[in-house]
Amino acid sequence: MNAKDELLKIFSLNLRTVFGKLSIDYEQLQEIRLRINAPLLIIYENREYFVTDEAKLVDNPSLAAFITKNEIRETMEYISNYSLYAFEEEIKQGFITINGGHRIGIAGKTILEQDSVKWIKHISFINIRLAHQVKGCAAPVLPYLINNNAGGIYHTLIISPPRCGKTTILRDLIRMLSNGSKYQAGMSVGVVDERSEIA
Repeated sequence: MNAKDELLKIFSLNLRTVFGKLSIDYEQLQEIRLRINAPLLIIYENREYFVTDEAKLVDNPSLAAFITKNEIRETMEYISNYSLYAFEEEIKQGFITINGGHRIGIAGKTILEQDSVKWIKHISFINIRLAHQVKGCAAPVLPYLINNNAGGIYHTLIISPPRCGKTTILRDLIRMLSNGSKYQAGMSVGVVDERSEIA
C-alpha cells in the first residue's frame, strides 16, 4: 500500500475527498496538521501550504478548508478503528503510530492522576508526521559508530530538533548494520521499540 492509500483510510470522509483530489507527490508530503476551527495545513517539500476545499495548495490561510470538531472526531475514530481505548497507552503519551510508521500526535484536555497522564479527552488537534524511507542516509554516520577494536558498534545517542530525521537515520542504520557494509559484516540487530516508532 502506498503512502496516499495509507493516509486516505484514516481521514474523515470530507478530508478523504480533499486529499484524494490533492495533486501532489505523497512521497514529498511530510506533515499534516488538523486543528479545530483552523485552516488545513500541510508541510510539503519542506514548505508550509494551506489546502482549500477544492484540494488546491495556497499560501493564504483564509482560503483554506477549516477543520471542524466533527472531522477531528471522525478522523480519530478511523485512526483507532472505532476503539480509542485500544490505544489508551499511546494516547497517554500523546501520539499513536499507525501502519507504515506514520506518527499521529494528538492534543486536547489532559486528565492527570498523581502527576501522570491518565487520559486525553476533547481532542482538538491532530498532527500526522509521515514516515519516509531514505536508503543510504545513514552512510555518512556509520563509520563513526563502528568499534573495530570490539567488533561491534559504539553506544550512540542520536539527538536533534523535531523533523530533522532521527528516526529515518535510525531505520537506515538498522538496515545497514543488519545487511552489512564496507565497514563491517552484517550482524543480528535487535530493536526495542516500545513506542512503535521504527515500525
